[in-house]
Amino acid sequence: MEGKRYLWAIFLCQQALEKAFKAVYYERYEKVPPRKHDLVALAKAAGLLEECDNDMIDYLRRLTVYYIEAHYPEEKAELSAK
Repeated sequence: MEGKRYLWAIFLCQQALEKAFKAVYYERYEKVPPRKHDLVALAKAAGLLEECDNDMIDYLRRLTVYYIEAHYPEEKAELSAK
């Protein structure tokens, strides 16, 4: 919070969850996980979505949106303001 690098923190949160979901997928199915960044889709593929309440699903959706939008430099100033 002190460094005010909010987009970086959001990006790292998304990445951590993406890697965790893919690890669960690999453990359960012994296959390479889907090449996606959509956290809701990955949670579903890994069999974890049924454990998520509506607030968690909304949180996963919002993290996915920030992850995708953060890759476009022209969007960063607008996202930081949000």
